[in-house]
Amino acid sequence: MASYFSSFQLATRDASGYVDEFGGEDLDIYTVSGDTYITTITSDTDTGSVEAASISPAEGTAIYFKHASYSTKFYQTTADTEDNALLINVKTLFLVEDLFTQTEYPARVDVWLDYESLPEVPPVKIGTVRPGDTLKYTLETLFAKDARLRMFPEGSDFSQIVTLPEDAPETTVSLTSIESELSGSQITILDTDTGDHATTGTTAETLWTYSLPGASLNADGDAVEIVAGGSFAANANQKIAYFNLFGTDTSFLVDSNGSGGGWQMSIQIIRVSSSVVRVAGLGLPDGGADYAEITGLTLSNANDLKVQGRSPDNTGDITLRMVRAVLIPA
Repeated sequence: MASYFSSFQLATRDASGYVDEFGGEDLDIYTVSGDTYITTITSDTDTGSVEAASISPAEGTAIYFKHASYSTKFYQTTADTEDNALLINVKTLFLVEDLFTQTEYPARVDVWLDYESLPEVPPVKIGTVRPGDTLKYTLETLFAKDARLRMFPEGSDFSQIVTLPEDAPETTVSLTSIESELSGSQITILDTDTGDHATTGTTAETLWTYSLPGASLNADGDAVEIVAGGSFAANANQKIAYFNLFGTDTSFLVDSNGSGGGWQMSIQIIRVSSSVVRVAGLGLPDGGADYAEITGLTLSNANDLKVQGRSPDNTGDITLRMVRAVLIPA
């Protein structure tokens, strides 16, 4: 016996933030169970609307809609009538694409509901979703004509605002265009190393190195943060671990004659100009805090960042066990 899916509307958002109908676009419909193709429908050329329609599966069948240009899916459940289909699937927001392409995992998005003409009414958080999720919320919260959704991708102060159509029970929003606006505000992991790297001689040795690509510190205020840590041998020999940045040894070091135990160094490097960086850091247990300014650099070129160690009395007294470097845009 045939059943119905409910009407909804497709929309896109361009780089300037303008929301427009996504008209004349084909959507393939499949069953969730068995992933069986049902049919193809087309959104209205002028409005982007997809009207409720009868399809072959029985009522209560979970289905999804898929556009050829997107990897995510939009889900509904079929019902015995158009009205019941609308009740089951009322008010949905569909996040079509990943917001970030540089992150390993899809971003989470906090979704809030507010009213443009009622600034005294506090926004209401209606959920947290990942791209590709479908978020349902109740019709009663949408009595105001200027209800809108405000979406905050995790790790960013940027928000996207979508004004909800008064006559559309569902709103499908493409967030593709946010990618370019967010790409400059996300932290990038440059390198992570959890291997054990011990000194093998009694002179200065490089335990970790990373070649920072040219123009990574492209704007004033861009920063690199490095955290490194490890362990000392259980003896009273002198042990020194320190950073070498841009070919310059820094004073952010760990200098210990202690027997055993761990050590940690952390620094932040901030671009001041195309040839100058300032560095602040901390070394534990015995290094303390310090600050330096390194000049005469060419930051448009690649530059080496290193963790070095020196154990003049004995080999193997210093072991680097972890290091992570991240890039933090201004």
